[in-house]
Amino acid sequence: DVLGCVVQISGGVAIVDAWNVPATSEGLNNDVRDDIQNVCPHSASYSNGRIQCVFSRQIITNDTAQDVPMNGSYYLLYGRGKSLTGSSPPVLTYHGAQSIPSISDNLIEPDTASNEHPCPSSPSPSAVYRFTATSSSDCVQSSCDYFLGIRTNDNDPTYLDFMLEGSTLGWVGIGFTKTGTMEAADVLGCIVHLTSSVVSIVDDWNIAGGHYDVRDSIQNVCPHSASYSNGRIQCVFSRQIITNDTAQDVPMNGSYYLLYGRGDSPTDSSPPALTNHGAQLIPPISDGMVDPATIQGNRSENRGDEVHSVMVRVHGVVMTVAFSIFGVIGIFFAAWMKPVLVQNNWWFQIHRAMMISSLLLGVFGFICIFVAHKEEMFDGHYGLVNLNNPKDTIHFIFSFIIMFLLIANPIIALFRCKPNAPRRWIYNLIHGVIVGRLFELLVLANSCIGLILLGGFGAMFYVYLSFSIFTVVMDIVLGVITIISGNRDLPAVAKLLCSILQKHPSVASTNDHSDHGNEEDVLIGDKPSITAFTPASSPPNPSSPPLCSISSVRRWALILYLLISLPMNLYVIVMITSSIPD
Repeated sequence: DVLGCVVQISGGVAIVDAWNVPATSEGLNNDVRDDIQNVCPHSASYSNGRIQCVFSRQIITNDTAQDVPMNGSYYLLYGRGKSLTGSSPPVLTYHGAQSIPSISDNLIEPDTASNEHPCPSSPSPSAVYRFTATSSSDCVQSSCDYFLGIRTNDNDPTYLDFMLEGSTLGWVGIGFTKTGTMEAADVLGCIVHLTSSVVSIVDDWNIAGGHYDVRDSIQNVCPHSASYSNGRIQCVFSRQIITNDTAQDVPMNGSYYLLYGRGDSPTDSSPPALTNHGAQLIPPISDGMVDPATIQGNRSENRGDEVHSVMVRVHGVVMTVAFSIFGVIGIFFAAWMKPVLVQNNWWFQIHRAMMISSLLLGVFGFICIFVAHKEEMFDGHYGLVNLNNPKDTIHFIFSFIIMFLLIANPIIALFRCKPNAPRRWIYNLIHGVIVGRLFELLVLANSCIGLILLGGFGAMFYVYLSFSIFTVVMDIVLGVITIISGNRDLPAVAKLLCSILQKHPSVASTNDHSDHGNEEDVLIGDKPSITAFTPASSPPNPSSPPLCSISSVRRWALILYLLISLPMNLYVIVMITSSIPD
């Protein structure tokens, strides 16, 4: 239920009783003129850019459809709009994205309420901010990629004034968090609209368990100014130190890590909310916890995010190459390529080269992430790992297990027995199944977690998730085929399909063992030898096409796996490397 005063294009001020209809398909909420105008105008004027009006409304009217009873409890919407009306009879025009109504802190009963806290006056352009944070210690406000200023409002000390400024195509913001992460963070920011370049000041909340903002249901910000020009955004607003929104507003007289955020994506949502910052602009964190209400001194805090950002992405790239390309594909060769690349034991040569590369690069990538987080480890942030963030904790634990398995497996191989030893199966079980497969599964799972930490649930996460699923499915399918065929031959149904694919006139015999024989396990340290493969005693069946053998299936599986898995991993690498700052 909306009551207001609107300047008419023809002159004069009209007092109107309106009703806000449900959202349209475009996402806008539109006022319509109430069919019954239950307002009693007393005075209305417009002069020098200011409008004033006085009117009365019954507490309870007979218009039950579009007049709320004033003895109930409601949130108040404090609205303004810059557009005059040309309609007759007059109606309120749309306020526009730049003047989204602020909302009262709590429910109010109009016929009895008093002392609702108004927004304070705007700080002057020359106001001095007692706390500042910048993207670099040697930049000035007008040239910094990121600038934050915090001060106590001169006229109302229960409010804090904020200034945000930065070079961005989307938004600039400040987050307050107890955890040192983006989760469960109170976020204030200013965002550019996609179509109009208008800037909105928003009060958001970063949900627990995720890396994206949701618009706070109660907008406890008092906008003062907001502009966007030549790729730079600037806004000034105030926020009460303590609001009545205990669910999504943190009290500003506590101690918090500050998240200095920017994003390159403008918003097209209505009402506006901050968009995802993306992998290239992960918010750096303040060097320590601060109390926004009491911190003193005009100081700048160097965000120091360049080294951190680069090293995190180098870690991501190196680990993708080390584990997902060399590690996982190296395991694929050892598991399925023995009968395919048996000559000179090429399967083993490739497997060994890939696993050694995986080990060397894995150690390097492991060191990189410690370099990236050296400040958090040694300056009192939260130690070696932030246990308040479940994904950080899981990624940390999995990483140590993966590195242990990666280092342990070649050591285990040094103590293996001969291929024909009666207890060789124990070694094969430990080296290939327990350690090898556990390493593979943990790598796939931990890489998914790492990509979520890096860029949220974005495209590169879903591409890598697809690669992980594809890898597991390929292993299962090849394993099932091998079990069904007794590691010797394809089922008759599969041979029929092969024959059809080849347009072969006859169904291949189920006794084809033409490219199989007695295979010995040749692992790290075994001397490669052609004699490791001895042809089977059964003569080849000329009626069986080569495509229908187990080796052929694995050969085609290898081609398919490489054609799909390599582009997926290269896409992830490109997505990570493209976000490294110059």
